[in-house]
Amino acid sequence: MAVKILYGTETGNSEELAKQACETLKKDNIDCEVSDMGDVSLNDLKSYKTVLFITSTWGDGDAPGNAVDLLEALQAEKEKCLSDMDYAVFGIGESIYEHFCQAAIDFDEALANLGAKRLLPVEKSEDDNESNLQEWLKNLTTKIKV
Repeated sequence: MAVKILYGTETGNSEELAKQACETLKKDNIDCEVSDMGDVSLNDLKSYKTVLFITSTWGDGDAPGNAVDLLEALQAEKEKCLSDMDYAVFGIGESIYEHFCQAAIDFDEALANLGAKRLLPVEKSEDDNESNLQEWLKNLTTKIKV
């Protein structure tokens, strides 16, 4: 099964990083596919084996518009329904803000609370730091089971 790469974005930065991540993984012979978080439900997540979340933070520590529904569904769920899923979260933002990468932190906590297995600690990166993404992916490739 392919690795799912889900992005949460307001301005398109996370989408671009998700596409770059997929290209990088494909070079390592890891099958992957990129999806908008707005197109994914909690039920969809239950069928995924490995998911990478790439999200920005918007406003005062909020998830971007296309990621709000998924995050709220994760936070509202009480069952450990994602125990078959491995995941990692990459957050982008600007460290000058008080709630730097808060949406990524919120996704990480919600996923862990539902029993998903964290492959790496949440990565918090400055908005346009592509080298952080590449380093994160390098660390992930050894942990991804395909």
